[in-house]
Amino acid sequence: MASFQDVDAKALLQAVAHLSSLLQNNEPAEVFWPSFSDALDTVFTHTSCTILFYEPSTRILTRLFSSRPDVHEIGGRKRVTDSFWTRTVLENGQTLIGSDREDLKKFFSEYEALWAHGWESVLNIPVRANNETVGSINLHNGAGAYDNIDPAITAIFAQLAVAPIVRWFGASGVAAAVGPDTSKLEYV
Repeated sequence: MASFQDVDAKALLQAVAHLSSLLQNNEPAEVFWPSFSDALDTVFTHTSCTILFYEPSTRILTRLFSSRPDVHEIGGRKRVTDSFWTRTVLENGQTLIGSDREDLKKFFSEYEALWAHGWESVLNIPVRANNETVGSINLHNGAGAYDNIDPAITAIFAQLAVAPIVRWFGASGVAAAVGPDTSKLEYV
């Protein structure tokens, strides 16, 4: 549970301060993203965290970070389809909460693989800059883990993710991230 009433304010502030320090010191992605995942875990307990970069012109997501690279490969790419998840998270910039197995089945074609890892809930947080979605933060855990979250807290972490996503995958990095061959992409 992560509402402002339930969150340890000191722990949240320490996590935000640590991440801000990493950003200010221009730490590399391999330092920042694991720290980001750990900070998220202090508020939104998770057993899996992925960070995705989104390029709307190509409709491709690129995985920048995974706390479970054995399951979600860093650098993996997916072409998005017209789905409820795409409309909610990427196009409308709204946080998406899935509470149980049935929600995962509604949202994701790969729901059985998620279930196999014990993931029965999801928290998808859009990362937005200048009213455009540039990525998403994706957390998994057991059933009901995100039912009582406070959207204001998700916004804090989403904004902390903007600078590194734009820095490491801004407009000039899109071609390198996506590359010319998109024939082997998975679909979301």
